[in-house]
Amino acid sequence: MIAGSRAALGPLEVRLDSALRSGIAQARATLGERLARLDAMSPLGVLSRGYAIATTASGRAIRAIEEVSSGEKIEVRVHRGSFSATVDSVGADQTKGTDSAVEEQT
Repeated sequence: MIAGSRAALGPLEVRLDSALRSGIAQARATLGERLARLDAMSPLGVLSRGYAIATTASGRAIRAIEEVSSGEKIEVRVHRGSFSATVDSVGADQTKGTDSAVEEQT
């Protein structure tokens, strides 16, 4: 009786092992996809794609032209470091109704 029960458990063990391995592989794939999405949205991920983050002397991110003035010192963070800069001039974006970046006027 015990031998028969053990024999019946053999195929169930194989199925359970296969199901566990499949579940773990699927969970790893899902985790990888979510990590990739999270990395793409992280500030460091954005910097690695060529963008920069400009901040005021107090460390606050500059989001609009009204937040800086001519002669102000700012910090600019890029992918592998940062540098200081001085604002030479400020000017409003000429395109209406968009959130495009403000171009420096020289």
